[in-house]
Amino acid sequence: MAKGDRFPSERKSLRDPRTGASILQLTDHPSINHNLYFLNPSCTPDGKKIIFTSYRAGEPNLFMADEETGQIVQLTQLDDMNPYSAVPANDNRRLFFSTREEVRAVDLETFDEEVLASFPGCRVGNCNLSGDGSLIVTVVRSEGKNEIAVVETDGSGARVVFETERAVGHVQFCRAEGNLILYSSDITQRMWLVRLDGTENRPLYLHDENEWITHESWLGQSYEVMFVHWPYALKGIDVRTEEVRIISDFNCWHPSSRPDGSLIVCDTVHPDIGLRLIDPKTGEHRPLCYPGSSCRGRQWTKTVPARGKVDEGTYGPQWTHPHPSFSPDGRKVIYTSDRTGHPQVYLVYLEGV
Repeated sequence: MAKGDRFPSERKSLRDPRTGASILQLTDHPSINHNLYFLNPSCTPDGKKIIFTSYRAGEPNLFMADEETGQIVQLTQLDDMNPYSAVPANDNRRLFFSTREEVRAVDLETFDEEVLASFPGCRVGNCNLSGDGSLIVTVVRSEGKNEIAVVETDGSGARVVFETERAVGHVQFCRAEGNLILYSSDITQRMWLVRLDGTENRPLYLHDENEWITHESWLGQSYEVMFVHWPYALKGIDVRTEEVRIISDFNCWHPSSRPDGSLIVCDTVHPDIGLRLIDPKTGEHRPLCYPGSSCRGRQWTKTVPARGKVDEGTYGPQWTHPHPSFSPDGRKVIYTSDRTGHPQVYLVYLEGV
């Protein structure tokens, strides 16, 4: 298998027996196949191409499936790609992702790759795109320090904007204000904000280490961050006033906002009550479909986060989690399920919403 190779459709049309939702199974290979992390859309802005990671060639690499025909194309051929790092560009033409030490772009038509930034001797984390598509924000980790770096999507340069000894992860641009960045840290204080110029670094929502705060993300184009108080509720906090509200009081797990903020989708576990669609104004929620994922991770049965050393079995493996997210038009949700014995990528249609 090589970059640019094309594979016949693996798609299957399904219907959820409990909700009646129409579902497309897009992959059917006896390997690990999963959508992008729920903080980023798993398809191009026009909604026609679904981007996913597959281990079918051995190491994780990026692939693309055509929703209409099902044809699959291999986009990368690497041995050090970060499997959950990718984010589609705004132009329907490129895909950004990270390897161990680099941030790269791949052209979805020619499969040409470009190194946008290199950080020798470091480990690069997830990629997130600014609203105007001009910048990528990522984490750069090295011995004794963690940095937030921004990379120009036109390849003109990169710079470190913030450095700390604390843990840093899940960096995300605010869509309402392009110079504001949300990031996560450790269990003692999960959520933080910093300006694009590295100033005004501050904690968001103070809590003690027994209050398990996780899976934070922006609600649409607003200044509100939604976050999970596991396993009790999905909450929201306005970053300007720090006013906190309960959006919905159930075991919401990985919440992802429709681009316009009018709807939230999430998966659930312990108990698994399927993918849920949440009205962010009323908190009402209803089932979309039931992925049947194994949803592994021994810590999720508890009400406090793990302390000390963790391994893959503490919170994962991640490809056993659905990690649902909306298509850019808000009419579809892409998720992962290992219900067949291997994790596969699925697309479920929203009807009348």
